[in-house]
Amino acid sequence: MPNKTRNLASAACGTPAERPANESHLAIEGLLTAGPLDHLEETFPRDRLRDLPPPARETYLLQEIEGLSYLFNSADVGFGDREPLMALQPILDARIVGALQLKRHAIDRRVVGAVEQLRGMGSRGESWEHHWLKRVAQQWLRSRGDNARREAPMFGGRVDVYAERSDTIIEIGSTPYSRALMALTSSARGPFFITPFSRWAGETLNTDPRAAVTAFEFVMSPRNRVRLRRQLAITCSASVRGIGGAG
Repeated sequence: MPNKTRNLASAACGTPAERPANESHLAIEGLLTAGPLDHLEETFPRDRLRDLPPPARETYLLQEIEGLSYLFNSADVGFGDREPLMALQPILDARIVGALQLKRHAIDRRVVGAVEQLRGMGSRGESWEHHWLKRVAQQWLRSRGDNARREAPMFGGRVDVYAERSDTIIEIGSTPYSRALMALTSSARGPFFITPFSRWAGETLNTDPRAAVTAFEFVMSPRNRVRLRRQLAITCSASVRGIGGAG
């Protein structure tokens, strides 16, 4: 486990502990993805973890961080994390206090099969996996009654897929942590999803184009979105005060 991950876990969890050599992965039946994403439960199990000894709690938290980091940085194209791992802290905090849930959606195989002909075809310099999954996400939202479009201008850049009627955003593969924070704290913003790549999915995507694709929805109530926005403002204010007192 990289030191930056262990340091983040220690900051959130308290005392450092060694990771058990016999740790097991949580199996989620039917997922296309495997490995780190298997650790992400819909709701962070605070009550269940209270009865565990501190080393076991930290091990679980390390797995949570690993899963979240992979969810945002699943692209296998060599450019690494889009932002420093510490930028994940507000999202991790929201998970730990129960304000943010991650709901898995298995995109219907018929939707995936509808864009089968685009497998292996890249576009404008992007990988075929990214291009293909954008079309899958767009087709999925359209099947739910939304007139979704790709590469929609937003947040000073572009989001991969956007549906105006439901105000839904879907990002594909590697995504900055700040993109999720902007989506979750913007006023009247609708659902936000990430559809990750998988380092274990390449052969599956090539041999079975109708294999299920998983989208992770970031579920946060309007009240908790306001609280998150307020907490980010307090953090920024504290940083400014620290700069002012540095002299």
